[in-house]
Amino acid sequence: MAETPHGDRSTRQLIAGGAPVAAAAFLLVSAVVTVIEGISALANDQMVVVGPDYVYRFSGTAWGCVHIILGVLVGAVALGLFWRAAWAKVAAIVIASLTVVLVAAAFTGLVAPANGLVASAKQ
Repeated sequence: MAETPHGDRSTRQLIAGGAPVAAAAFLLVSAVVTVIEGISALANDQMVVVGPDYVYRFSGTAWGCVHIILGVLVGAVALGLFWRAAWAKVAAIVIASLTVVLVAAAFTGLVAPANGLVASAKQ
């Protein structure tokens, strides 16, 4: 039997082995950006967004703290994926699933962002 350049590992095994590393890299970048968003929200404490039927007043402190905490948690999951921890694989799937559901709900108008958000009817 001819030996492949990668020893006894097939292409399918190489892709399966590299996928968690790629996912971990994406999660790590996402974690860094989320922490930076949190720091930015802490620096700009109040923000008002006017929508078609509501006025949203964001508390930058609550928004920033939530983003920093989520960024740290996502970073921990990314490091766990780099170390091939089973709990990190499950956590990454949960994070991806929640992200898809929340983004779809936000874009369709079913939910509004809830972190530190106060909504009041437009007068």
